[in-house]
Amino acid sequence: LRGITGSGKTEVYLHLIRKLWETSGEVHDGHPPQVLVLVPEISLTPQTTRVFETRFPGRVAVVHSGLTDQKRWKQLEAIRSGEVGILIGPRSAVFAPFQNLKLIVVDEEHDHSYKQHQGFRYHGRDTAVLRGRLEQALVVLGSATPSLESLYNSRQNRYKYVEITERASGFLLPEIRLTGQGHGDLKKTGQMLGRSFELPEKSGGSGVPSDVIEALTETVGKGEQAIVLVNRRGYSGYLFDPEEKTSLTCESCSVSLTLHKQRQGLLCHYCGYQISLRALKDRNPQKRYIALGFGSQRIEEALSEDLPTARIGRMDSDTTLKKGATADILASFREKRLDILTGTQMLAKGHDFPDVTLSVLLEVDQMLNLPDFRAAERVFQMIVQTAGRSGRGQKPGRVLLQTEQEDSELIQAAMNHDFQGFSEGELSFRESHEYPPFGKMILFEFSSMDKQKLDAYTQATARLMSDMAHHHKTEFSKVKILGPVAPPVERINNRFRKTILFSSSLGNQVILRQTCQLIRRHLPRAGAEIRLNIDVDPQSLI
Repeated sequence: LRGITGSGKTEVYLHLIRKLWETSGEVHDGHPPQVLVLVPEISLTPQTTRVFETRFPGRVAVVHSGLTDQKRWKQLEAIRSGEVGILIGPRSAVFAPFQNLKLIVVDEEHDHSYKQHQGFRYHGRDTAVLRGRLEQALVVLGSATPSLESLYNSRQNRYKYVEITERASGFLLPEIRLTGQGHGDLKKTGQMLGRSFELPEKSGGSGVPSDVIEALTETVGKGEQAIVLVNRRGYSGYLFDPEEKTSLTCESCSVSLTLHKQRQGLLCHYCGYQISLRALKDRNPQKRYIALGFGSQRIEEALSEDLPTARIGRMDSDTTLKKGATADILASFREKRLDILTGTQMLAKGHDFPDVTLSVLLEVDQMLNLPDFRAAERVFQMIVQTAGRSGRGQKPGRVLLQTEQEDSELIQAAMNHDFQGFSEGELSFRESHEYPPFGKMILFEFSSMDKQKLDAYTQATARLMSDMAHHHKTEFSKVKILGPVAPPVERINNRFRKTILFSSSLGNQVILRQTCQLIRRHLPRAGAEIRLNIDVDPQSLI
């Protein structure tokens, strides 16, 4: 089900459930049909639960990581016993013990949060499709920007494609306009840390484009609300050393440390390593750094400077650490105790705020330039989804977008809400390179705290694959092998990483699996210091 943002996809789900319960005679061991509703983030569960509870009071259970074990067990027991008919939850809810599951809804099915990247690796959406087949249940995948995999499956007649092209309110989709051209430049706005190594209370010029400030002022003045998204948490993206011309990096990971003002220190978003600004000063009192790049903390501060009377809140993974914090922030915004809500991608995910008439996306290019073939798809989805938070009620919306790549086909397609045009171009690109959905990928990731041992092991693995390719020419000729190579983020939490990417066309996916199984069985013996993770259909190559 592709429905443009604000078209009423949730209402379709509710009608489906009502029809299922009114017309279905399928009762299993005395249990009426049950329904699973998957959402990509726990931040969406309060909103979704409220809507479903209003329509079906007393028949809804909820599970997510924010619950205690006891509460989560109680909810799952209600499903297992057949006491309730609807379960709402994130990806792990797909494994819940239903008695008579007959309908599965995967809302925002395109969202990459459905992929479990640690431990037992699976994709919640794909697992839902599989479970639907096993349970003989209807599966509905809903999104305004479907994943290219799902779109391809519909074109291959594996899925039925249904479309809603108008908003329920009758309003047109919001106009997307470029911002920041010739105004404030967030990337070039830096702050020199003073001799005390403490950030000043005022940044002396926020760097937020002036037309953004004007639009926010106008919006708040009308009693309306706005969302401002920047895809980076923290205060500044990194500290730059003007003498060495380098940024400060984590001691355990191959990434820059992010400056967090409230902590008065630097934090690694991969391993959690921290160092205070005071400790940094003690290392070298004469050294000076410049804080570059905007994070969500700094956006919140900058807007507070430029809009001193506006009530501004922030939602990112720093402000939502405490249990219940996400629901509290969203409730404050929904109840209009906040005028502007800033934050990261969390804000783009399916939220429904009727009084939001302005959405702002800052520094979009940092996502577009990532070395991953899915980067373009994710940027398009983020722009369209964020734009869709605006103008959902009885007032039209508008969107301001900051980018230096305004002439790119992707940006032009997003500005015109042209999903068909974008998907056609992106599918053509994917097909020419046999990238998913026209090909299959399996990623082997080796890691070790000892770089020399890892290098030696992966070199031995490369020799093994070379020998096997010689003896299995037919099979290996149908599989592309990239690696062993260091990924863009080579080290995480003191573990160095090397990857081998195996890929093939769809027609050779059986040979791809067999080849990987063969290599896996004959890998050189590794000690405890070498770890191997295998990711089928990897969602990120970074």
